[in-house]
Amino acid sequence: MRHNPAESTNNLIEYLATIEEQADRLAHAVDNLLLVGRVGAEFLLTRREATKLDTILDEISTRLGPSASARIAREGTSIGVSGDPELLVDALGHLIENALKFSADGSTVTVSASVDDGVTVMEVRDRGIGIADEHLEYIFERFYRVERNLTATTGGSGLGLSVARAIAHAHGGSLKAQSTVHVGSTFTLRVPVRA
Repeated sequence: MRHNPAESTNNLIEYLATIEEQADRLAHAVDNLLLVGRVGAEFLLTRREATKLDTILDEISTRLGPSASARIAREGTSIGVSGDPELLVDALGHLIENALKFSADGSTVTVSASVDDGVTVMEVRDRGIGIADEHLEYIFERFYRVERNLTATTGGSGLGLSVARAIAHAHGGSLKAQSTVHVGSTFTLRVPVRA
């Protein structure tokens, strides 16, 4: 049997791409662990500034790539939000990424925002698989994954929602979820408006 150099090269390229993808996932999980550890150790914000929510969403879209960002609809996101822009990118990024991951391909995830009595209210809504009531109180715990067989195929460390809630608390805000199975979920991130 003759050796085909072109086929070997293609196989090598595929293997290297898989290794790079897994290394990126591992690095992301380590970053999340470090962030959760900082928050658990009475982490406080070291930076707070006014930023347009659209700027934060633009950064998230860049990280997610064009096919994912094309599925994100925005409503009222031209308002400002105060806090650490990088941490807010992380928090909203986790919410949006989860919404995309657990929704049908091609379906839209809506990010909306408003200001209510000195609080910026940001909502991430999907029409995905939803979360059963018995799981809702646990989804913000570290490493908690609702459906082991489902998350095994979609990936994830079970840290994203824990990180997002920790960031909300660090800002003096909150993160809550409402969900209906087979209808979808809404995650509401509230952050006080501060100068």
